[in-house]
Amino acid sequence: MSYDLPPRNTGAFDLHLTDLEFEGLLAFLRSQQRIGRAWIFGSRRSGRRRPKDVVKPADIDVAVELVDVPEADTLLAMFDVFVHGHPQYGLSTTEGQAGFVQIEFPGKEGPTVAAFITADGATLIFERAGLLPG
Repeated sequence: MSYDLPPRNTGAFDLHLTDLEFEGLLAFLRSQQRIGRAWIFGSRRSGRRRPKDVVKPADIDVAVELVDVPEADTLLAMFDVFVHGHPQYGLSTTEGQAGFVQIEFPGKEGPTVAAFITADGATLIFERAGLLPG
């Protein structure tokens, strides 16, 4: 069995997401007060899958930026964001299932968010109101 990506969705920033996946992801992101910004990257952005990956449903790669989280609480906040909110939005935390969301937290143990999303390209899909001065 082979799993193809959904076609580009003009209602979802031309990403390879179904309407249900996109709306579910936005609802999930809005429900997480600790998420300030979120980007889609990987195959759901590029439209390309590695040949070895087409035997399972495509995951949804999301990079998130946490806000208002003291450094000492960052790991707990990351865990809280990852394990809450997925099922009611048609998303999954189980790899290999349709709607699986792989959440990355750039900057904690690796590159900054900017470096992470710049490397392969990413599309900003969510930004909490009031984050930018102006």
